[in-house]
Amino acid sequence: MFYFILYLLLDVIPLLLILLPLLILWQRLCYKNKQISRYLLLILFSGYLFAVFNLTGFPCLGTLSPETNVNLVPFSTISEFSVHTILNVLLFVPFGFLLPILWNSFSNGIRTILVGFAFSLLIELSQLLTFRVTDIDDLITNTLGTLVGSLIALLYLHIVKNHKDTISENKKTHTTKADLIEFSLLLSEVLCVWFFISPIIMNVLYSLEL
Repeated sequence: MFYFILYLLLDVIPLLLILLPLLILWQRLCYKNKQISRYLLLILFSGYLFAVFNLTGFPCLGTLSPETNVNLVPFSTISEFSVHTILNVLLFVPFGFLLPILWNSFSNGIRTILVGFAFSLLIELSQLLTFRVTDIDDLITNTLGTLVGSLIALLYLHIVKNHKDTISENKKTHTTKADLIEFSLLLSEVLCVWFFISPIIMNVLYSLEL
């Protein structure tokens, strides 16, 4: 367990070195307010996406190994209260929670669920390029996790909606299109760091026996 946590932390190093400055610059150029809380949440969300790629075995440069291993039969691998099923649901709860917190347009629960579904589908399709199984049941449980997270977020936003320190006071002036573009850019940045930069930095670290 210690080594798993250590390797996970090492995988976050590229995020801290590359993505953090990009996020700060991006926020300063695109937003009039300079809320530290929003910086921190964007960094947290980016780190979460990075961890999801790590935990799901999302392919990166040098690890591509195409294999066709697909399950298209719904509920054939879902077992009630099994550890695998529960973890698949929990994995996407932060996704469903953070989207509405960061972007007002995702206060629409249906939109959040659709984006969660699309993100899970991206992961499942990427596993066609690895030894892992592309499983429709993972898609179902991940989407369920997004639903749970979005419900928690909507409850939270309802409780704090009149609070001056609500995370995204700047969100109110943003259109749905602007929010979707910002989310897409953030996801693209994390993907680029994961696919291209992380393997290079990890190879350097391993060569130095760190």
